[in-house]
Amino acid sequence: MICIIQARVNSQRLKNKMLKKINKEMIIEWVIKRCKKIKSVNKVVLAIPKKKNQKKLISIGRKLECDIYQGSENNLIKRYHEVLKKYKENFFLRVCADNPFICPEEINHLIKFFKSKKLDYAYNHAPINNSYPDGIGAEISNYNTIQKIKLNAKTKDQKEHVFNYLWQNFGKFRISTIEPKNKFLSKPFLKLDIDYIYQYEVFKKLKINSSMSTSEIIKKIIKSG
Repeated sequence: MICIIQARVNSQRLKNKMLKKINKEMIIEWVIKRCKKIKSVNKVVLAIPKKKNQKKLISIGRKLECDIYQGSENNLIKRYHEVLKKYKENFFLRVCADNPFICPEEINHLIKFFKSKKLDYAYNHAPINNSYPDGIGAEISNYNTIQKIKLNAKTKDQKEHVFNYLWQNFGKFRISTIEPKNKFLSKPFLKLDIDYIYQYEVFKKLKINSSMSTSEIIKKIIKSG
């Protein structure tokens, strides 16, 4: 299985957020290092837009022995479809590059659940019908589902977001989620992805590093108030 990290440097809400540091490590470094700890993953692919201003991301990815794929900037479905074709993979994880605190153990839990239930799509990245914090999980799907989305997605909104068509056509797919295996992580009120500067300002002050468990990081966040 491959893990696809979706990233770009030209974020509109927080410019160059992938390159901002939390305790001497850039956010994108956090994400790549933690994705590499997911047991079922044999390859991590950094999927970025095909633009010149992505050179820094390419450099970081290569330094951390991460595969690089450059594709369409606005058609994310096309970008993912091309990655799966290139690597001849059926199953894949999708991880957003603004989620530095992803939990490898809970993502492994998600993978086992997805395969045992023979689903089209499963998730634990957001507290939708589950009690996960926002930003510690992932989404998992397969080639056939992406192929179906690619054939049917027509609007700009559906093409710019990988799974918008799936969510808008819920009844056409086998979709499910899970509860945290580690009950300490049942904290749906926590938002741990980084979209805005005020979120980053909170996290960058903490004494944390990418080798720490998500539970340890959350304890630090809660203690900081």
